[in-house]
Amino acid sequence: MSLMVKRAGAYSLLVDNGRPHFRHRGLPESGPADRRAFLLANAFVGNPSPLLSLEISYSGPELVALEETGFSCVGADFLILRGDQTLPPNCTATLSQGETLQIQGSQNGCRCYLAVVGGFSGKTILESQSALQPIAAGETLQCNPSKVPTRWLAQNFFESSPSKLRVIPGPQAKHFDLEKILTQTFRVSQIGNRMGIRLLGDPIPVPKEQLVSEPVTTGAIQVTADGQLVILGVEGQTIGGYHKPLHLISADWDRLG
Repeated sequence: MSLMVKRAGAYSLLVDNGRPHFRHRGLPESGPADRRAFLLANAFVGNPSPLLSLEISYSGPELVALEETGFSCVGADFLILRGDQTLPPNCTATLSQGETLQIQGSQNGCRCYLAVVGGFSGKTILESQSALQPIAAGETLQCNPSKVPTRWLAQNFFESSPSKLRVIPGPQAKHFDLEKILTQTFRVSQIGNRMGIRLLGDPIPVPKEQLVSEPVTTGAIQVTADGQLVILGVEGQTIGGYHKPLHLISADWDRLG
């Protein structure tokens, strides 16, 4: 079975568990930005372990089923249309042959995951099938024919924004007034992606001394030269030279995604 991509959406990327064992080679971990939603989407269609799924960001694709296809769509509350029928967020359903699935935008949150029974097929690169570029109109997403019962999660299962993110002191915490940072309310900038989320708030004074580049990881909170914060995501670099007053705890990485 295959799903033909009629419209790709803003940024729709095939992801699996990623490449966590290659950071020593300078490669980011990749994988899902919201692992919780990714795991739930796979469990919802009965996959015994998380398999290659489609991560949908901001606005989603339009897909045509070439054969009967059971799927789940889990994460932010995107508008989901199966033909002319509106489906609830965080649901499972089955597409009939020739039926169209449209995943439009979301009022809260920016990512959801489309999983199919048995996962999509992809090319393995460095022990992972996570794609290096998003899907494009005209290509096909390969998977097996399947059917699933219709079910859904309770409304508001995922927390809506605004969100509080939990942090611990970072390597350069002593150079900053942490209380001043922690009592601010920040807005998420439109300049952001899987590499990092840029926050907008009152400028934070930057120490004069420069740093030698050092290892960084997902969740590192950096202060850029203009005094704004950037939180590194799953595609973030492996070394960096910005000061890091705080670090996002791993339990909240999914909320960041």
